[in-house]
Amino acid sequence: MNIRQLKHFVAVAQHGCLMKAADAIHITQSGLSRSISGLESHFGVPLLIRSAKGVELTSYGNAVLERARCIVSEVDRSVDDVRALESGELGSVTLGITQNYAHYVIPELLTELENSRRGLRFDVKTGGFLDLVDMILDGSIDIGFGLLGTFDRPNEVLIENLKEHRSRIICHRRHPLAKAKSIDVRDLAAARWANLRGEGFQRNFIRFFEMRGFQIPVQVLKSDSIDLIKSFVCQTDVLTVLPLDAVRDRIEDGSLSTLNCEAPNEITQLGLLTRAGSFMPTSVRLIADAIRRVMLHPAAAA
Repeated sequence: MNIRQLKHFVAVAQHGCLMKAADAIHITQSGLSRSISGLESHFGVPLLIRSAKGVELTSYGNAVLERARCIVSEVDRSVDDVRALESGELGSVTLGITQNYAHYVIPELLTELENSRRGLRFDVKTGGFLDLVDMILDGSIDIGFGLLGTFDRPNEVLIENLKEHRSRIICHRRHPLAKAKSIDVRDLAAARWANLRGEGFQRNFIRFFEMRGFQIPVQVLKSDSIDLIKSFVCQTDVLTVLPLDAVRDRIEDGSLSTLNCEAPNEITQLGLLTRAGSFMPTSVRLIADAIRRVMLHPAAAA
């Protein structure tokens, strides 16, 4: 078994057809077929089910695919790292972030790194926490950052907690609850909401009300865009739950207000995700260190 065979197998799995995969990786179909057959001989089991319509992975093939993707990704990143160092640049980083951090912290951080002229290139992907876990496992991102949740494969993904993340209930300054002296869960359950649509957020939002014996409030808007939610809340009578850092500008200019009451998803954890045992290139270490500095020592970063 060699890395070329694994690359061929990943390509076939991606395209679902030997002919399309062969065209994509510039090899003859017969050569690709021999390569896959050699890989099957190495494992001693069939990896593909071949038919006139294309190919499907066997259960053995599915088991091999995830590892093959990771191995191919690790080798490619190692080659890129060496070539980048040889050329005097640090190379590229594929960074995964939970959706809200596409709007604050990360933009400023990437700007700082670009202005330092360190020769870094960035490919940023967004998703929910579980999306980031999947991307770490299949090798499509080098490192993940954002709000942390729970998942069922803790031995394969390393989580580094950096700080507590605090959110508040937000409304526009003319909302009836903005001046209320006392707010209880009944008031919140009767309100209409605009919220982040991530799986972890939604699960915790629902649990907040169910545990207190109230029906789930109407969510008139669900979105991955914090900017959209902010704008919507500024012009309607809905409530939302957002990180204070994400709405500080609207609070300071008087457009939005915070409610002085317990909030769903009020305290969550923020941190980094990496694959256990994976090679970390210089470029990835650099961005990981920059994120740690901003999170752990914000005054120094400023």
